[in-house]
Amino acid sequence: KSQLKERKADIIQFLETLGVSPRKERENKKVTRQDNSKGYPLSWEQQRFWLLEQLADVSTGNSFSPEAGFANNIVAAIKIDGDFDTEALQWGVDQIVARHSVLRTNFSVEQGEVVQIIHPHRHIPILLEDYSQFGEIKALELAKAKLSAESKHRYQLLSDSLLRINLVL
Repeated sequence: KSQLKERKADIIQFLETLGVSPRKERENKKVTRQDNSKGYPLSWEQQRFWLLEQLADVSTGNSFSPEAGFANNIVAAIKIDGDFDTEALQWGVDQIVARHSVLRTNFSVEQGEVVQIIHPHRHIPILLEDYSQFGEIKALELAKAKLSAESKHRYQLLSDSLLRINLVL
């Protein structure tokens, strides 16, 4: 290893005489941000998702799912005791959404073809519900009803964020 360090300049000069330049190759391989304003083809799963949504009976909210809600809604409840920093949660959600383009994606119909549009930025607001003025039993009933309603939420695939977060206090 020490010999490589000592001979680094000689090695680079030798490679350049062969037409290989590590410096040039590194300069030419800069990562550039893609233009996400154009539409991308849907994945197979996105095509299935789009098709099921189009076949669903929008007027009644029914779909081909055996459950009352749409087949791809995933709901979960987590009980947290003690102090909770909602600003930190919002910051964390914003960071995750910024990192994962699928959370910033909507569908669009362009020239008769369904494509996905990846938004450069998307803020997913955390929706707050305050049930603290109710007793514990009533608050739990309301939270369960909210969870059930969220499981049946129908997304507008052309405009809605495909992620929703509710915080019940």
